[in-house]
Amino acid sequence: MLIDAAARVFTAKGYAATTADDIAAEAGVARSAIWRHFTDKADLFGAAVLQPFIEFLENYTVAYDIGNPKWGDFEITRTIVEMFYDSCTAHREALVGVAVVGHELDSATLAGLDEQFDRFFAEIMRTTSIEAHRRGWVPQTGLDLTMRLLFGTIASIVVFDHPLVPSGGDKPSRDEVIDHVTRVFLYGARLAKD
Repeated sequence: MLIDAAARVFTAKGYAATTADDIAAEAGVARSAIWRHFTDKADLFGAAVLQPFIEFLENYTVAYDIGNPKWGDFEITRTIVEMFYDSCTAHREALVGVAVVGHELDSATLAGLDEQFDRFFAEIMRTTSIEAHRRGWVPQTGLDLTMRLLFGTIASIVVFDHPLVPSGGDKPSRDEVIDHVTRVFLYGARLAKD
């Protein structure tokens, strides 16, 4: 509740203009409630921005432990794409917030955010590097960048849905977008195996 409220306020007012009072009012809590959970505004901003990533990681870890032995290449990749797409959609305001206010952040806040994202991707790499090696479908060299670009692509599709994804009668369904991103990641622009 507090993190969602913070994401909404950061998106609406920007990082610099947002105050603890603004966030507390939006969340319907006392200002002191913020400081019981977060050390400062930058810490709260980081939590709001990372919300879709953390939610994905929690859901994917459970799914990976249960379903992985049975998954083929398409299934494991689609699961990653689908879960992250859904997390981004559920927390779209947080992603918009970082896109909108990123230029306002001071170097210390940016460094803290970078550290949080680095920890997220290190956790992703724990399972991804094992699977990439076992399956042989993604080279180990540059795998971290590959995963960052995959996640960045999915987040961009959610944030910039309106201008990027066709609208009207040509608008693809959620599943069509997820399947297409999965095929692009696995097979490139050909969208299928050779």
